[in-house]
Amino acid sequence: MSKPVMVLVACCIAALFSNHANAQRPFAPGVFKVVEPIINGRDVNSLPMNLPGISDQYLADGNSADWKTVDDTKTLLGQTRGIVFHRDVFQHEFGHLGLRQLNVTASNLSGQLRDRNIFYLVFRIRNVGSAITHEEVEDPKYGHIDYEPKANPDKMRDTTLSTRFFGNFQLSGWVYDQQTRTYNEVTYADQVSPSITRLIQDEEDPDRPLLDKIQLAQTTLERVPVDSNEGGKWGVAIWYNVDPSLDFISVKVSGLTNAHRLEISPDETINFKHKTLQMNFYRPGDGIKQAEDRIDYGIPLNDDPNSQIEVTKRYHLPGPQILCEVTDLEFLRSTLIFEADADLDDIDFDSRVAESLDLGQIPESILNAFGNAGFELDPGASLTTSIPGQQWTVTDTAGGETRQFTLKLQPEFWEKRREGGIRFTKSLEYLWVYE
Repeated sequence: MSKPVMVLVACCIAALFSNHANAQRPFAPGVFKVVEPIINGRDVNSLPMNLPGISDQYLADGNSADWKTVDDTKTLLGQTRGIVFHRDVFQHEFGHLGLRQLNVTASNLSGQLRDRNIFYLVFRIRNVGSAITHEEVEDPKYGHIDYEPKANPDKMRDTTLSTRFFGNFQLSGWVYDQQTRTYNEVTYADQVSPSITRLIQDEEDPDRPLLDKIQLAQTTLERVPVDSNEGGKWGVAIWYNVDPSLDFISVKVSGLTNAHRLEISPDETINFKHKTLQMNFYRPGDGIKQAEDRIDYGIPLNDDPNSQIEVTKRYHLPGPQILCEVTDLEFLRSTLIFEADADLDDIDFDSRVAESLDLGQIPESILNAFGNAGFELDPGASLTTSIPGQQWTVTDTAGGETRQFTLKLQPEFWEKRREGGIRFTKSLEYLWVYE
């Protein structure tokens, strides 16, 4: 065989092995889980609220004024009530391989080698262009300016960083104390360790580079088609020194979106609650051959009512809320104006707010919610029960016009059953929480 032919054969063989070495392992069906980005109306618009920072004296002077020719809502004071804030929102796609454990040998701060068991989560983040922006729309008849949400990532503001990921990963769970016979919640922050990252990469797929959160923050996420399986960046979150008896585990991921909710407390302090991904897992809590333990995705399901209530507490599953809508009596159109805590009883999960409303009494928390939304109730407001324990109607008069509000007890992820216990209304492998 001539030398040129031998060189050609050698190059072909080298290319073959090179392509094989760089080929990433495919996943079996169901192994790789994808959390698709979903942006809803509550993410892009706040509920009506009073503009904070207005002095008490200004409010007192404005409320005492008796305007004869101008509607109260048109005054400077009136225009600070019931304000709705609009915002541009992006959200990245998040996929993961599940929560796993691995025994590794790594050095400590003093340089000594030691064996340790770690928890880790291999994930992929993609920028699929999921974004909502707002465009100014002028009413052709009256000239009013409104902001209409549009799914158009190309018109996002420059200050909205939709091509980066600045995230954190928090692992939490419960540990049973044998002495006190009680469960205690513990939380762990993710750690950055290049050496352990390399060990995990060798364990999972040597040809799939894994980045830590610092490296990811320095990387631009190029937009890829949502219906493809290409692009994105792979990373790993690592936790160590985790209690071996940890159970009822949740992993929270922040930074996937800039969506948030605004809340104003009675002292007019503005609180921001950021949209966070919570993934739920469960495992047998023991320290024997931890790396061989199977960690299941989701929550344990049980028909026992007491166990069900215990599970909702362990995973902090949001319970029912009190929603309030104001009805436009002329056009028969309802608009959500606030959400309030249903104030659940810790023992049987009954709503104290619902109990008060059934008795014809409006709790102080609901009155404050009306005020914070810019709808001060008239002292003569009437309350009637439409559906006991579930729906109520409030009617009052403001500015000579009748107003009608509907209060509803709205389940989020679970609801009580008449025969006892609770019923889960949504998949609980993952959920979006605001904190």
